[in-house]
Amino acid sequence: MAQQTRRTFVSAAQRGMTLVEIMVVVIIIGLTATIAGVSVYNRLERASRDTAKIQIHQISEALNLYKVSLRTYPSSAEGLQALVSPKGGEKPFMDAIPKDPWGQDYVYTMPGSHNPQGFDLMSYGPDQVQGGDDDIGNWEVAGAAK
Repeated sequence: MAQQTRRTFVSAAQRGMTLVEIMVVVIIIGLTATIAGVSVYNRLERASRDTAKIQIHQISEALNLYKVSLRTYPSSAEGLQALVSPKGGEKPFMDAIPKDPWGQDYVYTMPGSHNPQGFDLMSYGPDQVQGGDDDIGNWEVAGAAK
């Protein structure tokens, strides 16, 4: 009798997992990966927006230094490249102009429509199209600091 119990135990251990059990495990892993993926994507998007705000602030500071040195902001035609190659033999105010987190150039307008006494500096955001709720501008960055 002990021998018979031993055989059923061994055969049950050798049986392995059924297809249903494997499918349940795969579904659980898939759901966990989906939830984690959505969470990571949301954090990455927020980090990209924060990076754009920081870069806009840094470029704005360089533009303000440009104005202090040369008594005016660069024109829209001169653009942000004036910070890298300023007129009058001045030292560069920035080594390079960064692209926004979505790989596009920042948009510089002087005088600005949001800042008529100064300039507008903006990124079109993840959709890379002007307008909409995802645009990030220096008027938004300045407002957040208050």
